[in-house]
Amino acid sequence: MKIVFGDLRTEVLYLPLWRKLPLPRSRRCNRAVETLNHMIRLMIAERRTSNVQRNDLLGMLLAERDEHGSIMSDQQVHDEVLTMFLAGHETSALTLTWALFLLAKHPEIQERAAQEAFLITTGLGLLPEDYEKLVYIRAVVQETVRLYPPVWSLGRSTRRDTTIGGLTVRRGTHV
Repeated sequence: MKIVFGDLRTEVLYLPLWRKLPLPRSRRCNRAVETLNHMIRLMIAERRTSNVQRNDLLGMLLAERDEHGSIMSDQQVHDEVLTMFLAGHETSALTLTWALFLLAKHPEIQERAAQEAFLITTGLGLLPEDYEKLVYIRAVVQETVRLYPPVWSLGRSTRRDTTIGGLTVRRGTHV
């Protein structure tokens, strides 16, 4: 992940052609991407061959049917998992980092959050059904995201000719 994310950050400045050249950076990135792809394909294959249904992202994707009743291909499932994995990995890590920073600056809030977590879990591990009960901690996370959004900008393409702030923006323009 460190290699893939490190290279993704500089990918804008790194010409796609260079990934095909036998450069150390290209080899390292290509190996990391192939390892990640291999792991995802392996998880999909293992889950498809087992008859165990799980209520997780992969389970939902494998159970999904289109309007014709067809399931997603392995490639479609792979692409969805990869998107969620890459998008969720860094945004979650950034949110957690900022939340810990803010909690460290505000020990009284940290204490209240810890008390809530202990009361809800009774000192045991956190379960998925506990999430909705963690009202205060959810507020801490929401305030963290408000102050330090992990995705601070999103690009869009215009669907029709429009005007923004007196400037004409043509259909299909990336904004």
